[in-house]
Parts: sequence; C-alpha cells; structure tokens
Amino acid sequence: MEVPACFFGMLLRQSPSVFHFGTYQSRFFVLQRGWLYWSVSEGTIRADGPVGCAGRIDLSANPCEVKRDAQSATLFSLEPKGGSWLQADFNGADTGRIFRFDARKSDHGRDAWMAAFQAHIDFAQARSRTLQGGRADLLGHAPCVQKEAIDAHASRQRSQESSAASQPEFASQHPVEPVIRDATPEEITAS
Repeated sequence: MEVPACFFGMLLRQSPSVFHFGTYQSRFFVLQRGWLYWSVSEGTIRADGPVGCAGRIDLSANPCEVKRDAQSATLFSLEPKGGSWLQADFNGADTGRIFRFDARKSDHGRDAWMAAFQAHIDFAQARSRTLQGGRADLLGHAPCVQKEAIDAHASRQRSQESSAASQPEFASQHPVEPVIRDATPEEITAS
C-alpha cells in the first residue's frame, strides 16, 4: 500500500473542556504517515508533526473511523472503534472521546478532509497488520506536503506578509515556514 500524502490545514475542533463544551476552536491539523497531529497555530511541519504539537493519535494503534454528520455539509467526526482509544495521551482519551470537526473555515472542504483521514486510517491499519506479520514493506516514504496545500499555504503566507507590513510584531511572533521534503525511511520507522 502506498503511503498517503501529507494533508494539513486549519480546522475547527469541538473543545473537550467541560467549561467550553459545544464550542469549536480553530486548530492546525496534520495527517502524516498514519498519524494525526494538532497544534494551536499553523506552523512548520516536521517528521514528528507540527512545531508546537499539542496532541497526536497513532492511527495504527487506535482503530477508528471517520463519520459524516448527516445534518450538516461541514461537520464530521473521528471516533474510536469499540468506544475507546487504545494508546493515547490527550484529554478524554480514557473516556473514548469523539473528535468533532467543522470544515466551514478550512481551506479544504469536509469531503477532502474525510478522504485524507480515511486514506491515513487505511494506511495505518494496513501497516499495523503488516508489521504484526513481521514485514516492513509498508514503510516507504511519501511527500510531506501536497502541491495544492503548498499553493494554499503560500497564498496565505503572501496575504499575511502584506498585512504584516502594518503589523510587524505579529509577523515576527508567528512565522510560518513550510518544510517541503520526503520523509526518510528512518523517520517513518520512528513514527
């Protein structure tokens, strides 16, 4: 099975906090080599996720599924199969937290996000089965950034640079520099 391309962008995620229950927060999500990473703000993507990574899920260790919300054109969720996450260290992992997302403010639509999630889930589960069988033939490498994502990211960066001229403090505090390269076999093995 081919390693799916890295997919990233800002996405609204329902807050796990009881104090903010039901509210959505903007987060930077990265799907990379069968892992889901997130951070509070957009930034450089490394082999182990985005700079400032606030959480991650190994999709090969956590059987899960992505589901469409039938009542909305932008909502979807990521749910653990069997009702619990097997290996996770994020808020609500022990109670089978369901990640609810809203793509309405994202550069990618819900269908693109869901397809990327499904590709990484499928790859991660196939890799898990293969590695359990003692084979490592699914440890190839994939581009860490899609061309469409690079173009969208570059467009946002140009927009930020033009507005940063009037707000130099913001630009210096929030640099965005994409890393464009292929993951090495060692990086894939480490993940």
